Parts: sequence; C-alpha cells; structure tokens
Amino acid sequence: MRTRVKNRLKLINRAATINVAIIFLVLIGLGWRVIGSQEKMFTHDSLIDYSGFYYFSDSLLKGHFPYWNPYTNAGEPHFIDWQLTYRLMPIAFIWLFLAKVFHFSLLTVMHWEIFSIFIFFCLGCYLFFRKIFQSKISAYVAFITITFSSLSAIF
Repeated sequence: MRTRVKNRLKLINRAATINVAIIFLVLIGLGWRVIGSQEKMFTHDSLIDYSGFYYFSDSLLKGHFPYWNPYTNAGEPHFIDWQLTYRLMPIAFIWLFLAKVFHFSLLTVMHWEIFSIFIFFCLGCYLFFRKIFQSKISAYVAFITITFSSLSAIF
C-alpha cells in the first residue's frame, strides 16, 4: 500500500514538473518576438527605464559603481528611487557579464533581464502555491492565473 502511494506521488510530481515546463515553453514562445527576434519591445516604462539601465550597465562594464545618473532629470543620484534596486539582483550581473563576453546590445540584455526576472517570479509563485495549497489543482490554477495576468502587464 505504501509503495503504491509513493509511486502515485512520484507520478504527480513528475506530471507537475512537466506541466510547469510546458507553461514556461509557452511563455518563451509568446515572448519570442521580444527576446529572440527583437521585433518588438517590452512596453510600459521600458523606454523611460532604458536610460537608467544604460547608465547602470555602462558604468559597471567600464569598472565603476553607478552613483550619479546624468541621463535622468538632468542628473540625480542613481539609486534615489528604491525601484531601481532590482538591478542589484544577481541575474542582472549575470546578464551584464554575458553582454560583456558575447558583445550583446544593452537593449537586448535589458529585455532578457526583464524576461528572466519574470520567469523567476513565476517559478517562485508556483513553488509558493505548491507549499500553501492542499490541492495540486488549486496550485495550478493560481499559478496559471498569476502567470498570464502578469504576462499581459509586461507585454
């Protein structure tokens, strides 16, 4: 009896992993025109945010920490806005390292960074929902809802 329950749980966990992987492949498929072919851009504040991203990236790639941003509001301290501190996440430094090594455009790197942060957000939400919900179906529904409702906010 116990082995039957363990085998069933393994099948459920394997199916859950496959379902989440399929959803992430759908996300990559939906975002391909942004992250792959560069036909489109993320909307909302991406054009406004690019000046700060460019300054941050360019400063780090040149070897100094970005304190003063001359491109925003005729100059201001770069991290005066607390919303810009997401650039200090490790994924940002990984993308900047890859940009330096492979000579990627900073606009491309900005889009890849935004998309990868979104993927990590979705994965974290899924793991959180698996932890707090008793039913796997409830976790899937909540995961799909937050994934595709927040996806519309960034595209």
